[in-house]
Amino acid sequence: MIDLGGSIALIMVVFAIQIVLSAGLLWFAMKLLGEEGRFVALIIACVIASVISLIPYIGWLLGLIALIVLITKFTSAGGFTAILMVIISWAITVAIVFALGLVFFAEST
Repeated sequence: MIDLGGSIALIMVVFAIQIVLSAGLLWFAMKLLGEEGRFVALIIACVIASVISLIPYIGWLLGLIALIVLITKFTSAGGFTAILMVIISWAITVAIVFALGLVFFAEST
């Protein structure tokens, strides 16, 4: 019999880590751009956007729109600044993933 309890727990832990890291990067981008807001509010925005992103086909776009709208509601950022916050946090995420890929998947000679 397959133990789904362990795999569901693992998915929940990975989801929680992803939410906290995403909110942390958004908070960093917010501070970098001189805006004000609460970290807990960014966590809520990330959770809502992530759940919306689960919708097949168009979820990624709806999640992105929801994240930008929620950032404007929960922080002092306007629309353009909210978009910049998302771009900065995604750019940092890509850089981290790329660096981890170099570290873990580099060929040893």
